[in-house]
Amino acid sequence: MNSRPEPVTTDLRRRYLDLLAGCLSRDLFLNLDEPWVDPADRNEGRDWPKGAETMIGRRRLDNLIDCLTVVLDDDIPGDLVETGVWRGGATILMRAALAAWEAR
Repeated sequence: MNSRPEPVTTDLRRRYLDLLAGCLSRDLFLNLDEPWVDPADRNEGRDWPKGAETMIGRRRLDNLIDCLTVVLDDDIPGDLVETGVWRGGATILMRAALAAWEAR
């Protein structure tokens, strides 16, 4: 009997990053009772959410996840950097990806 855990797959890693992106952008916690919250604006990063860690929007976070997946799956050497940091949400996502892929 093999007691070793199954290896973590790219799909599981992406699902983790997707959940984190929803938390960072506050997509998962939209309060639609607040008249200034527009889900379409939030998705595109056209608002400055009061409580979110990022203002780049879900669409750009999803693009970042796609880019990180390619870089880490293909073991492309180099560094990750965020310029123009607001509250650091994209950096948090990049660090989470490195941890999920067990990269250093």
